[in-house]
Amino acid sequence: MAGKVLVAGPERANHNQARQARPTPSGLGWTAYALLRLPLLAALGFPQASGSSYKMEFEIDKSKWSDSSQKSSGGHYDSRATHYENISYSCRTCSCSCVFSAQDQKEAYEIQKRFVWWIPSRCSKCQEKLDKLLDKERQYQALWNSDKEKVKKDKSLVVDWLKVIREIDAYGKKSNQTMVTCLVRCLNET
Repeated sequence: MAGKVLVAGPERANHNQARQARPTPSGLGWTAYALLRLPLLAALGFPQASGSSYKMEFEIDKSKWSDSSQKSSGGHYDSRATHYENISYSCRTCSCSCVFSAQDQKEAYEIQKRFVWWIPSRCSKCQEKLDKLLDKERQYQALWNSDKEKVKKDKSLVVDWLKVIREIDAYGKKSNQTMVTCLVRCLNET
């Protein structure tokens, strides 16, 4: 069985995704790491992984998860899990290291009803900037919908709108290319 990796628990379903979501401390295999995380073994005095930032504070209430999450195989948590754990990830925009805290997971999965496999892809700063840009773009779109002719005549507004669209594109969001073409045409006509 050379080259095979024995995997237990929630990692069994998707070994590669589990490795990215929760890296093991050096020297521990996945099975040993999964066992060390169990609260019962920790209470019995088994050592926790050094440098572990996992805190068992927020209980999982799977009855509050979305219907599709309740029917799934559990996302990051198997059926034995009782508490949320912090999950490390990298921001896809600025590449900084981030933590999806147990408290944030409880909010996302039980209150916002996000699917349990969901993990944020951006740090809070980048997500806040993107949200502001998207809000500004929605405001421009609402203005366009209410008074198209006035917007067409305001060259500075059209230029600003195109800059916002370009910044949104930098975050990996697809822009409305039809609107971009229309705005460029407005600039060329004025």
